[in-house]
Amino acid sequence: TDATFIAKAEVRRWPLPLGGRVVLVNVTPLAGGGRLVAFTDREEATRLAEQLTDTRRFVDAVRARAHEYGNRLHIIAGFLQLGQSSEALRVIQEELDAEAGLNQALSGIAEPRVAALLAGKVARAHELRVALSISPESEVPPLTPVQSDALVTALGNYIENALDVLDEAGEVRVDIGLDPDGLSAEVRDNGPGVPANLNPFTAGQTTKGRGRGHGLAGVAALVQAVGGEVWHERQGRWTVFGVNLPLDSLGV
Repeated sequence: TDATFIAKAEVRRWPLPLGGRVVLVNVTPLAGGGRLVAFTDREEATRLAEQLTDTRRFVDAVRARAHEYGNRLHIIAGFLQLGQSSEALRVIQEELDAEAGLNQALSGIAEPRVAALLAGKVARAHELRVALSISPESEVPPLTPVQSDALVTALGNYIENALDVLDEAGEVRVDIGLDPDGLSAEVRDNGPGVPANLNPFTAGQTTKGRGRGHGLAGVAALVQAVGGEVWHERQGRWTVFGVNLPLDSLGV
């Protein structure tokens, strides 16, 4: 449980749902024995979302997209210098087609941070030679900052974890939509999956080694704080991670 994890480990800015809100927990070992435990309020918890959510990965993803464009421009410039205009035009057309497909897939994403995150992850996946597709039926309404943080955190962690375990034959699919109960998002990949005895949403449980395994536990805490839920399951050759946000919390 969260309480057991907090009692046994040094913790920095751990999100703990209490009474329908999120508080930050800091646990510091004392030189003379014992531990100092500090809690912060709701405003601080909102700022936590910027640190705990995919902020760093979000920035990295946007940089990856810019880097991908730079690579394409260098290729085009090289073909033009060699007098191979037909090859340059082919690369340009491929880029236009890819951009058109991405724009179509993101056309229903009204939440800017979610759209930007997905665009950046597509570029990162391309650099890794992993196929990442977004369902063109995906839909996200405008969200409050806390809701957006929860969704971006979940999607960013799910996609990044999938990219970590996939090789060049890997595939990731993202599908986000509204149903009678609220917003539902799924990220599936054709990687090796999660060991049967491991709950990835429990702090410290991971296949990545010592000191890892806190990202998805943080995702669960943030999503649960806005009344949502996280889940994962194996569907044939796919490992699926999902997040559900209730309709009343979305204001739609």
